[in-house]
Amino acid sequence: MDSKNKTIKVLAIEDDKLIATIYQHYLQDNELTSYDFHVETTMDEGVKELSKNNYDVVLLDLNLPDSNAEETISQIPLISYTQPVIVMTAETDEEVILKTLHLGSQDYLIKSELEKKSFLRSIGFAIERNALKAEIIRERERSDNLLKSILPTKIADELKAEGITKARYYNDVSVMFIDFENFTKLSSYFSPRELVDELHICFCAFDDVMLKYDLEKIKTIGDSYMCAGNIPEDIIDHTSKICLAGIDIQKFISERYLMKKKANKPFWNARVGIHVGPVVAGVVGRKKFMYDIWGDTVNIASRMEKHGEAGKVAISESVYQKLKDNEMFQFESNGEHKMKGMGLTANYFIEKSEVRSV
Repeated sequence: MDSKNKTIKVLAIEDDKLIATIYQHYLQDNELTSYDFHVETTMDEGVKELSKNNYDVVLLDLNLPDSNAEETISQIPLISYTQPVIVMTAETDEEVILKTLHLGSQDYLIKSELEKKSFLRSIGFAIERNALKAEIIRERERSDNLLKSILPTKIADELKAEGITKARYYNDVSVMFIDFENFTKLSSYFSPRELVDELHICFCAFDDVMLKYDLEKIKTIGDSYMCAGNIPEDIIDHTSKICLAGIDIQKFISERYLMKKKANKPFWNARVGIHVGPVVAGVVGRKKFMYDIWGDTVNIASRMEKHGEAGKVAISESVYQKLKDNEMFQFESNGEHKMKGMGLTANYFIEKSEVRSV
């Protein structure tokens, strides 16, 4: 423990003044480390002090005027969550000792056997172990956040708990594809850095839309963005929400296109296609996990996008049937298109209904 340039703050929750004086004497009679020592004589006052100030270590007596041993031991997890705890008591029951350690205390010292060297060593080790625990927690949180940025939260939690995830069948899922028109041709006008930056801006904006409507981003492939609704968690009105998301995305692309055009810079428009139906979903890969979905629903959503028009949101007959009575939307026929494996299929464009004041 490197403590030469740091004052270590120690809180003793101890009602025996003589014992507290011994603690203070041991701490002050030390040339290598500076200690700031504070005493509270009851559990209630000790907890209040900890709520106001942070300490590097807490010396906790088990038997206090307002808290018996069992009650005090029950407080250890709450205190040790943020500050290392060393239990200081005359109790020598091995079961009690193990219980305090199990609940989070860093060490357990018997008052009648206390001597300066072991006392100071215990404080130093407690602080070091607590710092190591905090670093482990931070690393675990970073790892968890990284995993949840790749996989849906529910799937990430299952993978952490079980080591594997099960593929699942979902009967009613809305799927949307977004693809940039003339991307390959226009990309030649961008430097590599500019191209990646523009894609990053667009996809981050799409991610924000996903959060707004509780949708799940599935993946990006080149300049194509794929998302879904009602998977892996159920959401209400997922088909209307994914259509609203598509409309918001087209609005964003349209505004950015006009901004770039005014600046005499190249940019692209986008096609959006949506279908609803059953899918199979699961995690594939070993070193680089990917949550993906498969089935005709995915293929049809992709074809909706390809048969759509730039600036519009194309939907399948299935989406139209679900939303045709929803006054939030208005529809425009996009005729019939020959779909692989389906023959001639009707599809539509969807947009928000205009709100007119009476």
